[in-house]
Amino acid sequence: MRKSRGSPDISAARLALRALHQLHARQRVFLALAAVAMLTSAFLTAIVPVVLGQLVNKVVAQPHVIHRALLTGLITVAAVLLITQLLQVIRRQLVEAVSTAFERDTRELAYKHVLHQDLSYVQQGKIGGIYGRINRGIEGSTRLLKLSFMDFLPTGALALAAVAISFSRNVSVALVMACVIPTGLLLVQWQIRSQAGIRVKVRNHKEEIDGQVVELLPALETVRAYNAQDYFSARVATSAGELRGAEMRHHRAMAWFDAAKYANEALWYVLVLSFAIGLVTVGKMGPGEVLAYALLFNNIIAPLRDLHRMLDEVSESAQQARDLANLLDRPQDVSFSVSNRPARAVVRETAREPVPVGAGMRASNAGAFRDEVVRVSNVMFSYPGSDGGRVLDGVSLSVGSGERVGLAGPSGCGKSTLLKIIDRLQHGYVGDIELFGMPLSSYSRAELARRVGYVSQRYFLYRGTIYDNIVFGLEDEVIPAQVEDAARRANVHDVIKNLSDGYQTLVHERGDSLSGGQAQRICLARALLRRPDLLLLDEPTSALDNESQRAVQRAIEELDGITIIEVAHRLDTLRSADRICVLEDGRLAEQGTYDELASSDGVFARLLRSSHDEDLHG
Repeated sequence: MRKSRGSPDISAARLALRALHQLHARQRVFLALAAVAMLTSAFLTAIVPVVLGQLVNKVVAQPHVIHRALLTGLITVAAVLLITQLLQVIRRQLVEAVSTAFERDTRELAYKHVLHQDLSYVQQGKIGGIYGRINRGIEGSTRLLKLSFMDFLPTGALALAAVAISFSRNVSVALVMACVIPTGLLLVQWQIRSQAGIRVKVRNHKEEIDGQVVELLPALETVRAYNAQDYFSARVATSAGELRGAEMRHHRAMAWFDAAKYANEALWYVLVLSFAIGLVTVGKMGPGEVLAYALLFNNIIAPLRDLHRMLDEVSESAQQARDLANLLDRPQDVSFSVSNRPARAVVRETAREPVPVGAGMRASNAGAFRDEVVRVSNVMFSYPGSDGGRVLDGVSLSVGSGERVGLAGPSGCGKSTLLKIIDRLQHGYVGDIELFGMPLSSYSRAELARRVGYVSQRYFLYRGTIYDNIVFGLEDEVIPAQVEDAARRANVHDVIKNLSDGYQTLVHERGDSLSGGQAQRICLARALLRRPDLLLLDEPTSALDNESQRAVQRAIEELDGITIIEVAHRLDTLRSADRICVLEDGRLAEQGTYDELASSDGVFARLLRSSHDEDLHG
């Protein structure tokens, strides 16, 4: 299935055409066959009133042949109805085969597209709202396709066939009968336009409720600990009440529109019968024609009545499909736009340039020649909507091969942001960044995943085995020995082996069956399994207890041959770092070894004293 373009104002017809365009060739053939069955069925259904009308005329004109005429006519009607039902079964089977395949392909496309979205889109939106929009969009798109070929087009074809046959028999009666169509369509158009705003409100209220529920489920422990069940229930109840109010306004309006539509149909039905009976009384039409036109009128208003319902459903489905189309038209993250290529890069041997000295700046004496892995030059970054406040303001630094560099500084000074920028998880920065001697922008997402390992403070484990959680995302085949080696390097192998099923132990959703230290070390093993050239650690021990922190930190310190940049909240964890870079107000304030910075009177020493005071009073 191919991803298509669109706009916020896509009509239902264009959405249906987009769906057809996205189908495979075999599925289009199925729909073409369904269309043939639909047209044939519509024509045969419209023929039945004519056959019955001719039968009545023959019985009235020739009473002596009533038995033979009835037998022949009824056999003909029965045969036509049987063929019609068989064609409808074939049509439904073909359409269901296409729609289920379309739903599968659309679901795969939608979730794949979300996984390739810029992280800011997901982080700034409500997860539950996005999830609900995707699901309703998939359902709406599929229902739009089914409505087109199961209801909308078949009923339209039946109405057109009935009108065509009516005009072929008597133009004047057909003209009167056809007037029910435009008046009915005008009512439907009025109905759809008047209810469009309410539909949007209903959809938004549902997204709001979805977002609140999904937001609460992972936090049930906290909600219960603070006895806040009633508070959050009241929030959901408020949204549910607003949803009910919007739905009731919609249902009241629909009741009046339905009454108006039935009144319109009844008016034209009486006029058609009156006109036809008048023609019979003057001898211009046989009595059987009255029956034929009465049945043909029903063939028009029955689909027209369904058309009212279908247009209503089409309007709702189109709104949902439009939301999904707008999501699919969002550009993917720029790191996926670079074509995948072999992970080759020129690593140049160069002297690390000293960091520009500013107010409070202390340069390290560690200026040995190294192969440069990371070079950050005058990087500036601001989050959208931050009123121009810079998170990073002219940061420059370089990291050599095999070097372990710590990033320290007050909260909000840009430490984690810098790591995310280096791994292309955050975009929109100004300045130059080189990775392994090449511009960061030249690296594809796949190549970065091969060469750069990333462990965040919020560990991610999904429901599956520990083995699956370590190898997930790897395209290359791995053997258990490689997984165990990565776990040993992460200092978690013995812990895993002592579990009931070892590496096949099932992990609960979000890793709730493991301690924080165990889960974080499994995430570290996941990164090490890829044998990265550069390992980025974003406060991996900040949320852990002391014992778990020591276990994770010991695993990090025992890593050899890997270039590491580590953001640390607990400054003592950086004692063994080759160099510490201290950020303040988005700028690189000082750098040096742990002992150099601790003995000075700079930002790091101040932070260190503050953390020691907290430990003493904690």
